[in-house]
Parts: sequence; structure tokens; C-alpha cells
Amino acid sequence: MPKVLIVDDVPANLKIIGELLRDEFDVYVATSGETALSVAYSLLPDVILMDIIMPGMDGVTACRWLQNHPDTAEIPVIFITAKQHTEDIVKGFEAGGVDYITKPFHPSELYARLTTHLEVKRSREELRKNAERLRELNDELERTNSQLEEAIERLHVAAMTDHLTGVANRRFMVDKIHEEIVRNKRTGRTCSFVIADIDNFKKINDTYGHECGDYVLKTVAQVLRAGLRAGDFVARWGGEEFFLLLPETEREGAIHVSEKLRERIEQKQFIYFGHSIHITMTFGIALYDASGNMDTSIRLADQALYEGKDRGKNCVVVL
Repeated sequence: MPKVLIVDDVPANLKIIGELLRDEFDVYVATSGETALSVAYSLLPDVILMDIIMPGMDGVTACRWLQNHPDTAEIPVIFITAKQHTEDIVKGFEAGGVDYITKPFHPSELYARLTTHLEVKRSREELRKNAERLRELNDELERTNSQLEEAIERLHVAAMTDHLTGVANRRFMVDKIHEEIVRNKRTGRTCSFVIADIDNFKKINDTYGHECGDYVLKTVAQVLRAGLRAGDFVARWGGEEFFLLLPETEREGAIHVSEKLRERIEQKQFIYFGHSIHITMTFGIALYDASGNMDTSIRLADQALYEGKDRGKNCVVVL
């Protein structure tokens, strides 16, 4: 049953009201405002009937203390008063009281007010629980959305990454080339396409095995990525070929970047299970400007690469 705390300095009043409510409530009593605070803090009743006029701490002051305590702030306080003085009633409401009833009162009126405010209290508690649950669900939804976004981002990165070497794949590079072409047409600047191929790669696979070939590919990718400038891009183009996109880079700049990378590869020590493998690369360069054609420029870079192979490999050629 709901717990009701009756506060009145007149024992006879406590007995009368207690008898009226005992069948429907667990009844607790206090004979002063100070005692009411002590009982309320420990008992946490569902509703409090509080006499306004009492010696010592009056009902209004006791109510104010209850409202300022986090454990009792939500307990409805109904004032019982022998007077209908507006000033006392206003003070009661200002202190946090929810209702008042004037003595003498009819039992049905008292019971109706109590049950109404208990129902309001239950509804508020239910609303609070629902709001908390909604907050929890919202937090859970936000976490799920965040995890979903991260998973989508991981899938996107995976779809654009060469799984063996860890650099971008051909699909990523084609998209990046299209983006750069749009930018070039807007700015009128030139960019450079570079196709680089590992020399004698088949011989490496045939001599040391495909696992060694994978090691060479991964190491070459690391060297290329580390040697590029900020804003440049590298991707595995296919097989042992890599594509370099050099935005806003003219002929001399492309040659400089490619020569630097060629030298780094040539000077790099490739050690595989005790075998020192000498690796070189050939670089073919083609320039792209706003009036050019992407496919034509890529074919020119490929032609430059194979011209470099014909010249003896381990070189940089521009068309």
C-alpha cells in the first residue's frame, strides 16, 4: 500500500486522520516539523499531509526543507489548515506544496485529493522512467550509428585499398584522377601521370618464389609512399605496376620526383631470407593539362614506361 506521512502537533488529529486512511494506506505520523523531516528522509513516503501551523518548525518551512533535499523533492505535500487565509495558502504553494485541504473536511474529499496526487506522482515517475529509457535508447542508437559509420568507413577504405601492399588500388586512383581533372579544368594547371614498373619482376618470382615477390611489392609500395610529397598519390595499378598522380606538377617537377624515387628503390636493400635482391624500377611520365584527355595521357605514360624498358630499364622517360 502507499505510504502516507501525517504531520500535526495535535495527537487527536493524527488519530482521526490515521483511522480514516488506515485501510488504504500505510500510515506514519509526526508531531512536529523537525520530526517530519527525520521520518521523511528515512521513510520516503509516497505522500505527506502537513499541518501548516505548528510550534517550532511550521509546515511551510518543513515543506521547503523537503523540496530542497534530492531524496524528498518529488514527494507531494498536501497542507492541512484550519484557516483559509490566502497568505498562508500562497506561502504553502511557494514552498512546494501541491494542494491544501481545510479543516474540517469530509473523508471522501481527503481520500480523493490523496489518490489524485498519488496518481500524478506515479505518472511523473513513469514519465521520468520513460524519458530515461528514451535517453538510454538514444545513446544506444548514437553508438550504433557511430559503429555503423565506422564500419562503412572501414569498408570504403578496404574497397579503395590494395590488400597486399596497403596503398590505394586502381579504383581509388581512377576516382582521384577524375577529381584532379575537374580541378585542372577549373584552374588551368597541369598535373603529371607516372606509371612505374618493377624491372625483371617475373625473374624474381621464378628465382625466389611468389612470397618473395609479395615482399618486394610491399616494400616498393612503402618506399614510393614515403618518398612522395604531401598532396601526391600512389596506387598499385596492377601486377608490378604503380601509378603516381602528381597534382600541379610540370615536366621538370615530375622528372625530379620520379628520379628521386628511382634512386631510393635502387639504393634500397631488399633482403629476403638471407638473399640480397637488387631491385630497380622504370618510370614513364605523361603530362595532363586542361585541354588534354585522361585516357590519352595514361596511354602516353604507359608508352613512356615501355620506351624506358627498351632503353635498358631503371630510368625515367617523359612523353
